[in-house]
Amino acid sequence: MKTAHDILALIHVPLGFAALTLFWVAISSRKGGRVHLASGRWFARAVYGICASAVLMSLATLQDPLGIAAPGRTLTPVQATAIVDASRASSFFLMFLTLVSLATTRHGVMVVRTRRDPYAIRTPAHIGLSVVTLLSGFGMVVYALALPGSNAGLFYAMSPLGFIVGGINLHHLARPAREPRAWFFEHIGAMIGGGIAVHTAFLVLGLNRLVDLGLSGGAAFIPWVAPTILGLPAIFFFSRHYRKKFAGVGGREGPPA
Repeated sequence: MKTAHDILALIHVPLGFAALTLFWVAISSRKGGRVHLASGRWFARAVYGICASAVLMSLATLQDPLGIAAPGRTLTPVQATAIVDASRASSFFLMFLTLVSLATTRHGVMVVRTRRDPYAIRTPAHIGLSVVTLLSGFGMVVYALALPGSNAGLFYAMSPLGFIVGGINLHHLARPAREPRAWFFEHIGAMIGGGIAVHTAFLVLGLNRLVDLGLSGGAAFIPWVAPTILGLPAIFFFSRHYRKKFAGVGGREGPPA
Protein backbone atom coordinates (compact mmCIF):
# COMPACT_ATOMS: atom_id res chain seq x y z
CA MET A 1 0.00 0.00 0.00
CA LYS A 2 1.38 3.36 -1.01
CA THR A 3 2.02 5.92 1.71
CA ALA A 4 1.33 9.64 1.45
CA HIS A 5 5.08 10.07 0.92
CA ASP A 6 5.02 7.67 -2.04
CA ILE A 7 2.08 9.49 -3.63
CA LEU A 8 3.78 12.86 -3.17
CA ALA A 9 6.94 11.45 -4.78
CA LEU A 10 4.89 10.46 -7.84
CA ILE A 11 3.95 14.14 -8.15
CA HIS A 12 7.32 15.58 -7.16
CA VAL A 13 9.54 13.66 -9.59
CA PRO A 14 7.64 14.48 -12.82
CA LEU A 15 7.45 18.12 -11.75
CA GLY A 16 11.23 18.08 -11.30
CA PHE A 17 11.81 16.78 -14.81
CA ALA A 18 9.30 19.31 -16.17
CA ALA A 19 11.08 22.17 -14.40
CA LEU A 20 14.46 21.10 -15.77
CA THR A 21 13.10 20.93 -19.32
CA LEU A 22 11.20 24.22 -19.10
CA PHE A 23 14.23 26.00 -17.67
CA TRP A 24 16.32 25.12 -20.72
CA VAL A 25 13.53 26.00 -23.11
CA ALA A 26 13.14 29.41 -21.46
CA ILE A 27 16.84 30.21 -21.32
CA SER A 28 17.50 29.17 -24.92
CA SER A 29 14.50 30.88 -26.52
CA ARG A 30 14.24 34.50 -27.62
CA LYS A 31 13.77 36.73 -24.58
CA GLY A 32 10.31 38.28 -24.60
CA GLY A 33 9.08 35.85 -27.25
CA ARG A 34 6.01 33.67 -26.91
CA VAL A 35 7.99 30.50 -26.20
CA HIS A 36 10.12 32.24 -23.56
CA LEU A 37 7.13 33.73 -21.79
CA ALA A 38 5.12 30.50 -21.77
CA SER A 39 8.01 28.27 -20.71
CA GLY A 40 9.03 30.75 -18.02
CA ARG A 41 5.53 30.84 -16.56
CA TRP A 42 5.26 27.07 -16.52
CA PHE A 43 8.77 26.74 -15.06
CA ALA A 44 7.69 28.93 -12.14
CA ARG A 45 4.51 26.90 -11.68
CA ALA A 46 6.49 23.65 -11.74
CA VAL A 47 8.87 25.04 -9.12
CA TYR A 48 5.94 26.03 -6.91
CA GLY A 49 4.56 22.50 -7.21
CA ILE A 50 7.99 21.02 -6.46
CA CYS A 51 8.29 23.20 -3.37
CA ALA A 52 4.86 22.27 -2.06
CA SER A 53 5.40 18.53 -2.54
CA ALA A 54 8.94 18.70 -1.14
CA VAL A 55 7.76 20.36 2.07
CA LEU A 56 4.99 17.78 2.54
CA MET A 57 7.42 14.91 1.84
CA SER A 58 9.91 16.33 4.32
CA LEU A 59 7.26 16.72 7.00
CA ALA A 60 6.09 13.13 6.40
CA THR A 61 9.67 11.89 6.75
CA LEU A 62 10.23 13.86 9.95
CA GLN A 63 7.03 12.42 11.40
CA ASP A 64 7.86 8.79 10.56
CA PRO A 65 11.51 8.48 9.45
CA LEU A 66 11.73 4.71 9.97
CA GLY A 67 8.42 4.05 8.24
CA ILE A 68 9.60 6.02 5.20
CA ALA A 69 13.25 4.95 5.01
CA ALA A 70 13.07 1.37 6.33
CA PRO A 71 9.49 0.06 6.18
CA GLY A 72 9.07 -3.40 7.68
CA ARG A 73 12.76 -3.85 8.51
CA THR A 74 13.98 -5.15 11.86
CA LEU A 75 16.66 -2.78 13.06
CA THR A 76 19.09 -2.63 15.91
CA PRO A 77 18.95 0.52 18.05
CA VAL A 78 22.16 1.75 16.42
CA GLN A 79 20.79 1.21 12.91
CA ALA A 80 17.50 2.90 13.81
CA THR A 81 19.30 5.92 15.24
CA ALA A 82 21.51 6.24 12.15
CA ILE A 83 18.51 6.07 9.82
CA VAL A 84 16.54 8.62 11.84
CA ASP A 85 19.50 11.03 11.91
CA ALA A 86 20.11 10.65 8.16
CA SER A 87 16.41 11.09 7.36
CA ARG A 88 16.18 14.23 9.46
CA ALA A 89 19.30 15.71 7.87
CA SER A 90 18.00 14.93 4.38
CA SER A 91 14.59 16.45 5.19
CA PHE A 92 16.04 19.65 6.59
CA PHE A 93 18.35 20.00 3.61
CA LEU A 94 15.47 19.42 1.18
CA MET A 95 13.41 22.09 2.93
CA PHE A 96 16.36 24.48 2.71
CA LEU A 97 16.70 23.92 -1.05
CA THR A 98 12.94 24.30 -1.34
CA LEU A 99 13.05 27.67 0.37
CA VAL A 100 15.95 28.89 -1.80
CA SER A 101 14.18 27.68 -4.96
CA LEU A 102 10.93 29.35 -3.98
CA ALA A 103 12.54 32.64 -2.96
CA THR A 104 14.64 33.12 -6.08
CA THR A 105 11.97 31.91 -8.55
CA ARG A 106 9.24 34.03 -6.97
CA HIS A 107 11.60 37.01 -7.01
CA GLY A 108 12.18 36.48 -10.74
CA VAL A 109 8.43 36.47 -11.33
CA MET A 110 7.72 39.44 -9.07
CA VAL A 111 10.25 41.79 -10.67
CA VAL A 112 8.53 41.27 -14.02
CA ARG A 113 5.05 41.77 -12.63
CA THR A 114 6.05 45.03 -10.95
CA ARG A 115 8.37 46.37 -13.65
CA ARG A 116 6.14 49.38 -14.34
CA ASP A 117 5.84 50.14 -10.61
CA PRO A 118 9.08 48.80 -9.09
CA TYR A 119 8.21 49.73 -5.51
CA ALA A 120 5.08 47.55 -5.65
CA ILE A 121 7.38 44.55 -5.14
CA ARG A 122 7.72 45.52 -1.48
CA THR A 123 4.91 43.31 -0.26
CA PRO A 124 5.01 41.84 3.27
CA ALA A 125 4.97 38.32 1.80
CA HIS A 126 7.95 38.94 -0.49
CA ILE A 127 9.95 40.79 2.14
CA GLY A 128 9.19 38.06 4.67
CA LEU A 129 10.21 35.28 2.26
CA SER A 130 13.50 37.05 1.53
CA VAL A 131 14.26 37.55 5.24
CA VAL A 132 13.46 33.92 6.07
CA THR A 133 15.70 32.77 3.21
CA LEU A 134 18.56 34.88 4.53
CA LEU A 135 18.06 33.50 8.04
CA SER A 136 17.94 29.95 6.69
CA GLY A 137 21.64 30.28 5.88
CA PHE A 138 22.28 30.79 9.60
CA GLY A 139 19.93 27.89 10.33
CA MET A 140 22.02 25.58 8.16
CA VAL A 141 25.16 26.57 10.07
CA VAL A 142 23.46 26.03 13.44
CA TYR A 143 22.17 22.62 12.34
CA ALA A 144 25.61 21.69 11.01
CA LEU A 145 27.11 22.35 14.43
CA ALA A 146 24.96 19.53 15.81
CA LEU A 147 25.95 17.05 13.10
CA PRO A 148 28.84 14.63 13.59
CA GLY A 149 32.09 14.94 11.66
CA SER A 150 32.03 15.09 7.89
CA ASN A 151 28.22 15.08 7.74
CA ALA A 152 28.30 18.77 8.64
CA GLY A 153 30.56 19.74 5.74
CA LEU A 154 27.86 19.95 3.09
CA PHE A 155 25.57 21.96 5.33
CA TYR A 156 28.35 24.49 5.86
CA ALA A 157 29.15 24.48 2.14
CA MET A 158 25.55 25.07 1.03
CA SER A 159 24.57 27.58 3.72
CA PRO A 160 25.83 30.55 1.62
CA LEU A 161 22.94 29.93 -0.81
CA GLY A 162 20.56 31.23 1.84
CA PHE A 163 22.72 34.30 2.50
CA ILE A 164 23.19 35.03 -1.20
CA VAL A 165 19.59 34.59 -2.37
CA GLY A 166 18.05 36.33 0.63
CA GLY A 167 20.64 39.11 0.52
CA ILE A 168 20.26 39.76 -3.22
CA ASN A 169 16.47 39.88 -2.91
CA LEU A 170 16.60 42.31 0.01
CA HIS A 171 19.17 44.48 -1.79
CA HIS A 172 16.78 44.85 -4.71
CA LEU A 173 13.84 45.52 -2.40
CA ALA A 174 15.80 48.35 -0.79
CA ARG A 175 16.37 50.06 -4.16
CA PRO A 176 14.12 48.47 -6.81
CA ALA A 177 14.60 51.35 -9.29
CA ARG A 178 18.33 51.87 -8.76
CA GLU A 179 19.10 51.76 -12.51
CA PRO A 180 17.25 51.59 -15.84
CA ARG A 181 15.87 48.10 -16.49
CA ALA A 182 16.92 46.94 -13.03
CA TRP A 183 13.97 44.55 -13.14
CA PHE A 184 15.31 42.84 -16.25
CA PHE A 185 18.77 42.13 -14.84
CA GLU A 186 17.23 41.06 -11.55
CA HIS A 187 14.96 38.69 -13.47
CA ILE A 188 17.92 37.09 -15.25
CA GLY A 189 19.81 36.47 -12.01
CA ALA A 190 16.77 35.23 -10.11
CA MET A 191 15.55 32.77 -12.73
CA ILE A 192 19.02 31.33 -13.32
CA GLY A 193 19.29 31.13 -9.54
CA GLY A 194 16.07 29.11 -9.54
CA GLY A 195 17.61 26.87 -12.18
CA ILE A 196 20.71 26.39 -10.02
CA ALA A 197 18.58 25.31 -7.06
CA VAL A 198 16.47 22.92 -9.17
CA HIS A 199 19.53 21.35 -10.80
CA THR A 200 21.27 20.98 -7.43
CA ALA A 201 18.24 19.22 -5.95
CA PHE A 202 18.01 16.95 -9.00
CA LEU A 203 21.69 15.97 -9.00
CA VAL A 204 21.96 15.48 -5.24
CA LEU A 205 18.58 14.14 -4.19
CA GLY A 206 17.18 12.75 -7.43
CA LEU A 207 19.82 11.44 -9.80
CA ASN A 208 21.81 9.70 -7.05
CA ARG A 209 18.73 7.65 -6.20
CA LEU A 210 18.15 6.65 -9.82
CA VAL A 211 21.74 6.03 -10.92
CA ASP A 212 24.82 5.11 -8.91
CA LEU A 213 27.29 7.77 -10.04
CA GLY A 214 30.12 6.02 -8.23
CA LEU A 215 31.56 9.28 -6.94
CA SER A 216 33.74 9.18 -3.85
CA GLY A 217 36.15 11.42 -2.00
CA GLY A 218 36.34 14.95 -3.34
CA ALA A 219 34.43 13.96 -6.49
CA ALA A 220 31.33 13.34 -4.36
CA PHE A 221 30.99 17.11 -4.00
CA ILE A 222 30.62 17.63 -7.77
CA PRO A 223 26.81 17.24 -7.91
CA TRP A 224 26.51 19.72 -5.04
CA VAL A 225 28.63 22.48 -6.51
CA ALA A 226 28.49 21.97 -10.30
CA PRO A 227 25.21 23.89 -10.87
CA THR A 228 26.51 26.87 -8.88
CA ILE A 229 29.92 26.83 -10.59
CA LEU A 230 28.24 26.86 -14.01
CA GLY A 231 25.28 29.05 -13.09
CA LEU A 232 27.04 32.06 -11.58
CA PRO A 233 29.17 32.73 -14.70
CA ALA A 234 25.97 32.35 -16.77
CA ILE A 235 24.34 35.15 -14.76
CA PHE A 236 27.37 37.35 -15.36
CA PHE A 237 27.44 36.48 -19.07
CA PHE A 238 23.78 37.22 -19.73
CA SER A 239 23.80 40.40 -17.65
CA ARG A 240 26.87 41.71 -19.49
CA HIS A 241 25.44 40.71 -22.86
CA TYR A 242 22.18 42.58 -22.34
CA ARG A 243 23.84 45.63 -20.80
CA LYS A 244 25.86 45.98 -23.99
CA LYS A 245 22.80 45.34 -26.12
CA PHE A 246 20.68 47.92 -24.30
CA ALA A 247 23.47 50.49 -24.48
CA GLY A 248 22.79 50.68 -28.19
CA VAL A 249 19.03 51.12 -28.06
CA GLY A 250 18.83 54.43 -26.22
CA GLY A 251 15.86 54.82 -23.93
CA ARG A 252 13.89 51.85 -25.17
CA GLU A 253 12.74 49.45 -22.51
CA GLY A 254 14.30 46.01 -22.40
CA PRO A 255 12.39 43.03 -23.76
CA PRO A 256 9.74 41.63 -21.43
CA ALA A 257 11.11 38.55 -19.74
